[in-house]
Amino acid sequence: MHDVPATLAWQWPSLSVTLTTLGIALVVWCGFWLYVWQHYLPIVINTIGKAPLLVPEPSVPLPGGEECSFPTTDGLTLRGSYLSHRGSERRGVILFGHELNGDRWNAGPYTSELLDAGYDVFTFDFRNHGTSDVQPGAVMRPWINPESVADVRAAVAYLAARPDADPRGIGVLGISRGGGAALCAAAVEPTIRCIFTDGAYPSRTTHFLYLQRYVEIYVPRGWHWLSRNLPQWVYEIFLTQGRKVWGKENHYAFVDVEQTAARVQQPVLMVHGERDPMIPVDAARALQQAIAGPSKLWVCPKAKHNGAVNAAPEEYRRRLLRFFRLHLAPHSRSRTGAKPIAAGRS
Repeated sequence: MHDVPATLAWQWPSLSVTLTTLGIALVVWCGFWLYVWQHYLPIVINTIGKAPLLVPEPSVPLPGGEECSFPTTDGLTLRGSYLSHRGSERRGVILFGHELNGDRWNAGPYTSELLDAGYDVFTFDFRNHGTSDVQPGAVMRPWINPESVADVRAAVAYLAARPDADPRGIGVLGISRGGGAALCAAAVEPTIRCIFTDGAYPSRTTHFLYLQRYVEIYVPRGWHWLSRNLPQWVYEIFLTQGRKVWGKENHYAFVDVEQTAARVQQPVLMVHGERDPMIPVDAARALQQAIAGPSKLWVCPKAKHNGAVNAAPEEYRRRLLRFFRLHLAPHSRSRTGAKPIAAGRS
């Protein structure tokens, strides 16, 4: 027992060196990650704030529509047009949601055949778009927020309150941001029977893919090796904090579209351009796989963002009409013998 202190005294120099080395390594490790945090977090925040340049096709007012207005739950007035079907009988009612920076008349290329096929179409302007009210201080970004979902829900409520409301419910045709907002509304609106989207995307997955794709633009060349080797969980931490900071600075709340899609039970058909330069196909796949109900994704070859209607017009209209015929028109299955959309991953 008397030899223990002597033994410790003999080993202390070696132990002291080991502890010192570990301490220095810990300080260096913490300093390294502090440096990474200080330099990468502003890059993440900047990436989130850089909205893709979305320039919709020029729109032309459609003739013969009934001008309508309706309130939102937060006191704004939205405006739209109700277009009656051109068929012999009404087969259903379809709500159209336009893309960011568009307006209600973007519905033209998508809805002409629907009107001919017997569907009423209601197309409206989101807040801060077209002739709808402007929300003071609102930041318009592609990312789905509670306000865009509230606008879709207000349009659904308006259609349900009309004297000519279809008691069976409605279908929704949403483009890009309008499609994402429609999916989120469908999670809590059983009046929505089916959803057709073109260019819809999940915000968080899209941010994550943007971060991985563009981070090296803002990182010094000597640090590219780090960007390429950071594990996914590190990017997730940066993204979570970056979204929180950017949202607080810009008074912008993000809706988690993927989580909300997990409550969507209605049939969904998603269309996405294979050559979309802004929203990767992987983001569309992630969203489709999150949908709880029957869903399918059609990746249109050679099409860019929202470009499938022009890249493959005949195929696009065939899929569009068939989808609403199966899931919205009355007794369509017994007449045609066709089967409703099946859950799929392609």
